[in-house]
Amino acid sequence: MSAVGGGKRGDTAGEGGPFNFSPEPTLEDIQWKPDEEPGPQAWPPKERAALQEELSDVLIYLVALAARCHVDLPQAVLSKMDTNRRRYPAHLSRGSSRKYTDLPHEATSEDQTGGTADLACESSGQA
Repeated sequence: MSAVGGGKRGDTAGEGGPFNFSPEPTLEDIQWKPDEEPGPQAWPPKERAALQEELSDVLIYLVALAARCHVDLPQAVLSKMDTNRRRYPAHLSRGSSRKYTDLPHEATSEDQTGGTADLACESSGQA
Protein backbone atom coordinates (compact mmCIF):
# COMPACT_ATOMS: atom_id res chain seq x y z
CA MET A 1 0.00 0.00 0.00
CA SER A 2 1.95 3.03 -1.16
CA ALA A 3 -0.56 5.75 -0.29
CA VAL A 4 -2.94 5.90 2.63
CA GLY A 5 -5.29 8.75 3.36
CA GLY A 6 -3.51 11.01 0.88
CA GLY A 7 -0.11 10.55 2.49
CA LYS A 8 2.83 8.58 1.20
CA ARG A 9 4.37 5.68 3.07
CA GLY A 10 7.23 7.02 5.08
CA ASP A 11 5.76 10.51 5.60
CA THR A 12 7.62 12.49 8.19
CA ALA A 13 5.66 13.67 11.19
CA GLY A 14 7.73 16.09 13.20
CA GLU A 15 11.27 15.41 14.28
CA GLY A 16 10.71 11.63 14.43
CA GLY A 17 11.69 11.16 10.80
CA PRO A 18 10.14 8.70 8.34
CA PHE A 19 7.75 6.13 9.72
CA ASN A 20 7.21 2.67 8.24
CA PHE A 21 5.41 -0.41 9.47
CA SER A 22 7.45 -3.52 10.11
CA PRO A 23 7.69 -5.80 7.08
CA GLU A 24 6.98 -8.79 9.32
CA PRO A 25 4.57 -10.16 10.36
CA THR A 26 2.25 -9.84 7.39
CA LEU A 27 -1.54 -9.73 7.73
CA GLU A 28 -1.60 -13.36 6.66
CA ASP A 29 0.70 -14.24 9.57
CA ILE A 30 -1.63 -12.73 12.17
CA GLN A 31 -5.13 -13.82 10.98
CA TRP A 32 -7.54 -15.58 13.35
CA LYS A 33 -7.99 -19.33 13.07
CA PRO A 34 -10.79 -20.19 10.63
CA ASP A 35 -14.27 -20.86 12.00
CA GLU A 36 -15.84 -24.29 11.66
CA GLU A 37 -18.98 -22.86 10.03
CA PRO A 38 -19.03 -21.43 6.48
CA GLY A 39 -19.94 -17.90 7.65
CA PRO A 40 -19.72 -14.94 5.25
CA GLN A 41 -18.06 -17.00 2.50
CA ALA A 42 -21.48 -18.62 2.03
CA TRP A 43 -23.25 -15.24 1.65
CA PRO A 44 -24.64 -14.14 -1.73
CA PRO A 45 -22.11 -12.21 -3.89
CA LYS A 46 -23.86 -8.85 -3.37
CA GLU A 47 -23.65 -9.16 0.42
CA ARG A 48 -20.03 -10.30 0.25
CA ALA A 49 -19.17 -7.29 -1.93
CA ALA A 50 -20.76 -4.95 0.64
CA LEU A 51 -18.80 -6.63 3.43
CA GLN A 52 -15.58 -6.30 1.41
CA GLU A 53 -16.16 -2.57 0.95
CA GLU A 54 -16.87 -1.98 4.64
CA LEU A 55 -13.83 -3.93 5.77
CA SER A 56 -11.67 -2.07 3.26
CA ASP A 57 -12.89 1.28 4.61
CA VAL A 58 -12.07 0.25 8.17
CA LEU A 59 -8.59 -0.94 7.16
CA ILE A 60 -7.82 2.23 5.19
CA TYR A 61 -8.75 4.45 8.14
CA LEU A 62 -6.95 2.22 10.64
CA VAL A 63 -3.70 2.23 8.63
CA ALA A 64 -3.92 6.00 8.10
CA LEU A 65 -4.48 6.63 11.82
CA ALA A 66 -1.69 4.24 12.82
CA ALA A 67 0.76 5.89 10.43
CA ARG A 68 -0.17 9.37 11.69
CA CYS A 69 0.30 8.23 15.30
CA HIS A 70 3.45 6.23 14.47
CA VAL A 71 1.92 2.99 15.72
CA ASP A 72 3.66 0.00 14.15
CA LEU A 73 0.56 -2.16 13.60
CA PRO A 74 2.32 -5.49 12.93
CA GLN A 75 4.35 -5.15 16.13
CA ALA A 76 1.33 -3.86 18.09
CA VAL A 77 -0.66 -6.92 17.00
CA LEU A 78 2.10 -9.28 18.11
CA SER A 79 2.31 -7.51 21.46
CA LYS A 80 -1.48 -7.60 21.96
CA MET A 81 -1.63 -11.29 21.02
CA ASP A 82 1.10 -12.01 23.59
CA THR A 83 -0.83 -10.04 26.24
CA ASN A 84 -4.02 -11.95 25.40
CA ARG A 85 -2.14 -15.26 25.56
CA ARG A 86 -1.07 -14.42 29.12
CA ARG A 87 -4.45 -13.03 30.17
CA TYR A 88 -6.48 -15.85 28.65
CA PRO A 89 -4.58 -19.14 29.00
CA ALA A 90 -6.28 -21.72 26.80
CA HIS A 91 -6.71 -24.23 29.62
CA LEU A 92 -8.63 -21.63 31.69
CA SER A 93 -10.55 -19.68 29.07
CA ARG A 94 -11.41 -22.08 26.23
CA GLY A 95 -15.16 -22.06 25.65
CA SER A 96 -15.67 -19.19 28.09
CA SER A 97 -16.57 -15.58 27.38
CA ARG A 98 -15.48 -14.41 30.85
CA LYS A 99 -13.15 -11.42 31.13
CA TYR A 100 -9.63 -12.30 32.24
CA THR A 101 -10.27 -10.70 35.65
CA ASP A 102 -13.08 -13.23 36.21
CA LEU A 103 -10.96 -16.29 35.38
CA PRO A 104 -9.31 -18.36 38.14
CA HIS A 105 -6.38 -16.60 39.82
CA GLU A 106 -3.85 -18.24 37.53
CA ALA A 107 -4.77 -15.64 34.91
CA THR A 108 -3.42 -12.32 36.17
CA SER A 109 -4.56 -8.82 35.36
CA GLU A 110 -1.05 -7.73 34.39
CA ASP A 111 -0.53 -5.32 31.53
CA GLN A 112 -3.83 -3.52 32.08
CA THR A 113 -2.11 -0.37 30.92
CA GLY A 114 -1.10 -2.08 27.68
CA GLY A 115 -4.48 -1.26 26.18
CA THR A 116 -4.17 2.44 26.91
CA ALA A 117 -3.46 4.23 23.66
CA ASP A 118 -1.03 7.10 23.38
CA LEU A 119 -3.45 9.96 22.99
CA ALA A 120 -0.85 12.40 21.70
CA CYS A 121 -1.95 12.00 18.10
CA GLU A 122 -5.61 12.34 19.13
CA SER A 123 -5.13 15.44 21.26
CA SER A 124 -3.05 17.17 18.62
CA GLY A 125 -6.04 17.24 16.30
CA GLN A 126 -4.24 15.08 13.73
CA ALA A 127 -6.43 11.99 14.11
